[in-house]
Amino acid sequence: MSSAIPQSFIQDLLNRVDIVDIIQVRVNLKKRGANYTACCPFHNEKTPSFTVSQEKQFYYCFGCGAHGNALSFLMNFDRMEFVEAVESLAASAGLEVPCEEKISSEKTASTNALYTITEKAAQFYEQQLKKSSAAIEYLKKRGLSGQIAKYFRLGFSVNEWDALYKTLSSQNKEVLKDSGLFIDNNGRFYDRFRNRVMFPIRDIRGRVIAFGGRTFTDEQPKYLNSPETPIFHKSFELYGLYEAKQKNKTLVRALMVEGYMDVISLAEQGITYAAATLGTAINIKHVQKLLRYTHEIIFCFDGDQAGQNAAKKALEITLPLIRDDIKIRFMFLPEEDDPDSLIQKIGKQAFEKLMDESQTISDFFFDQLKKEIPIRSLDDKARFAERALKQLEKVPQGIFKNLMEQQLANLLSVEPEQLKRLVFSAETKKHPVNISLQRMHPADLIMALLLNRPALIELIQDTQSWQFFKFEHKDFFDLLIMTLKQHPHIKAGDLLTKMDPQYHPLIAKLAAWEFSFPESGIEAEFLGAIECLNQLSQEKLRQYLIQKAKKTSLNESEKQKLTSLLKNKFSEVE
Repeated sequence: MSSAIPQSFIQDLLNRVDIVDIIQVRVNLKKRGANYTACCPFHNEKTPSFTVSQEKQFYYCFGCGAHGNALSFLMNFDRMEFVEAVESLAASAGLEVPCEEKISSEKTASTNALYTITEKAAQFYEQQLKKSSAAIEYLKKRGLSGQIAKYFRLGFSVNEWDALYKTLSSQNKEVLKDSGLFIDNNGRFYDRFRNRVMFPIRDIRGRVIAFGGRTFTDEQPKYLNSPETPIFHKSFELYGLYEAKQKNKTLVRALMVEGYMDVISLAEQGITYAAATLGTAINIKHVQKLLRYTHEIIFCFDGDQAGQNAAKKALEITLPLIRDDIKIRFMFLPEEDDPDSLIQKIGKQAFEKLMDESQTISDFFFDQLKKEIPIRSLDDKARFAERALKQLEKVPQGIFKNLMEQQLANLLSVEPEQLKRLVFSAETKKHPVNISLQRMHPADLIMALLLNRPALIELIQDTQSWQFFKFEHKDFFDLLIMTLKQHPHIKAGDLLTKMDPQYHPLIAKLAAWEFSFPESGIEAEFLGAIECLNQLSQEKLRQYLIQKAKKTSLNESEKQKLTSLLKNKFSEVE
C-alpha cells in the first residue's frame, strides 16, 4: 500500500507539518538558539544531545546517531509502519491520504486479489492436512501438537499436479500467475508445491503473503519457498514475527534462528519470540525491522564454521544500528544440534539459560578479532587496534561506543588516548601522510554547507574538473549535487525521502554540523572549498597523466591538458 501513496503527497505533507510540533508532544524539547534540544528518546543519556532543527525539518542525536524527518520519527518513536505514520501525519495536518489515480484502481485491486488467493491457498492446505495421516504423523514425530500446528496455520499440499489450481481456477489467470503458487507451462498451470508440509508466511498485519514447503520424503530440495511476488519480498520479511507479536504484547527480546521448524518447535516449548529469515542470509533490513518491536536481539547460530561466518556477517550488519538502549547477543549451539533438536532435549528453562549466558556483542567482537590477529607483539597491538577502531567507526556515538573503546584499551594494556597514536604510527609506516589529519576535506565541507544552505548550489557552475578525482563519499557527493540542481530549496529532512537509506547516516552527520564561522562568511568558505577541491583534483589528474606518459603515449587532448597543468604548477612555484 505504501507504493500507492503518491510521492508528491508525501513531500507536500512534510512541507505542511512542523517537525517541532510533532516531536514536542512526545519529547520535552527546549529552545536553544535556532534549534530545540532534549535528552534523546532513543537511548539513555543524562546530558541532552538530541537536536531538532525547525529550519531543516530534521532531527539528529549526537549521541546515538538517530536521525530523520517527521515521518521517520513517528515510525521509530511510535513504532508505526510507514502507511500508519503517513496517515497519522496527514490527520494532524487535516489532510486525507490519496491513492495514485493510475494505480489505485488497478494495482490496489490486483494486490488485494493476491492476498485473497494466498489466503484461500492457506485454507486449502489446512484442510488437506486434516486428511493426510502421513503429514500428521510426520509433525507428531517432530514434536508438534495440533494446537501449535493450528496456531501457525500449518497445512499440506497433496501429491497432485493441479489440486490447488482446480480450487482456484475461477480466479484471474494473471493474478494466479503473480501469486507464485503455480508454474505456467505455456498457459497450463501446475501447482508449485506438491506432497509437502506447508508453512504460511504472514506479514506483520497477519496476511498470508507466501509459503514454505517441507518435504517429508527424500525429495529434493528439502525446503521449497515461494518466489518473489508483488506482495512477498523475502529480504524484508521474517517468519514468525507476526506470531511473536500476537503472543507478546511487549516483545522484550527476539531470538533470530534459521528455519521454520526452529521457530515452531521453540513456540511449542514456550519460547514464543523467535523469528527466522526466509532462505536468505540476514541483512540490515531484517535487523531494522526487528528493532522496531524490541530492544534485544539474540542471534542463534550453529557452532560450525558456517555458523561462525554467519555470525560475523550479523555483527557487521548490526554495528551501525547499535544504540545505548539496545542489547545484541550471539548464541552458538553444539555442532550436532539446531534450536529445534536442542530445546526438545533440554527444555525451555535450560534453553533460556543458554540464551542468558550467550556472548554479548562486545565479547563476540573482540573474540573474533583475537582469532584473526593474535596479540603477540607491539606490531600485533597496532594492527589489532587499527582493525578494531576502523570497525568501531561504524558504531554511533554514545556510552556503548565509549565502553567499547575503553575495553579495547584495557585489552591492549594502553591508555585510551594512546590508541590513536598507536594506529597513527602503524599507518605512517605503511602510508606516509603529508596533510593535517585534523583538517576537514573540502568535499566534506562542500557537502555540509550544501545540506545546511542548499541555495549555495547556484555557485557551482562546473563539476567536470572533479570527475577524475576520487574521494570518500564521491558517489553521494555527485548525487547530492545532481539532486540540489533539480531541487535547490529542498530541506535536509526532505532529502531522506529522495535518497537511498544507505546515505541517511551521512546526511544526518553533515546536516547537523554547526558552523565555526559567521553567517556572513558562509559563501566565502564555500567558494574557498570549491577552489581547494579544484586544486586537489588537478593535482591528481597531473600525476595520473605523468604516470601514463611514462608507460604509454598520450593522445593529443591529454598532451594539451598535461601541458596546461604543468604550466599552472610552475606558475605556482614561481
